[in-house]
Amino acid sequence: NVTIGSGANDGLLSGSAITDGTINAALNTGTNVTITTACCGLPGNMSVIGASIMKSGGARSTLTLTADGSLLIAMSSVIDSVNGFPLDVVLNGSVVEVLGSVYTSLGNFTINATNGALIGNTGMVDTANGNVNTSAKHFMLGAPADYFGAGSPVSSGSIFAGTGTVAISTTGVRTASGMAVEFQTGSEVTGSSL
Repeated sequence: NVTIGSGANDGLLSGSAITDGTINAALNTGTNVTITTACCGLPGNMSVIGASIMKSGGARSTLTLTADGSLLIAMSSVIDSVNGFPLDVVLNGSVVEVLGSVYTSLGNFTINATNGALIGNTGMVDTANGNVNTSAKHFMLGAPADYFGAGSPVSSGSIFAGTGTVAISTTGVRTASGMAVEFQTGSEVTGSSL
């Protein structure tokens, strides 16, 4: 299991705890960063909790997070590209949950989930005209009241791609009761149960 949290640049991109400062330092030089839980044939989960992954310089780069098990971007976390430095973000896992915020500044955002993907609760993805691609067995935008336990409020997730393409490939799309999904020109949804 891997946890990405807040902290200074310790120069290490290995181990089970990685700081956002280390990731930021690499991204700001234009270096692609890939973090994975794959080890020794054992599945692992990844959690991004309280992290502020901020790209503020360097050439276009890609942040790829891959978990053999589940991947969580918690409410308290932000992945952000500021000052016009594009950041491509790729999230891979069995289940991928985005409850925090992701801003790519013209970069592309991709989710590849073998089972389910959720942009819900306070989750938001804003690519500022970059493309959004999701591939998941089940995709949910927003979360129904019972998703996070009894008494949880109905919430909505958001995807903003401006003039970029939003492509969702799934066998089923679900939104919270009363929530709407609006697709702009250039958006594409494919699947068997939409």
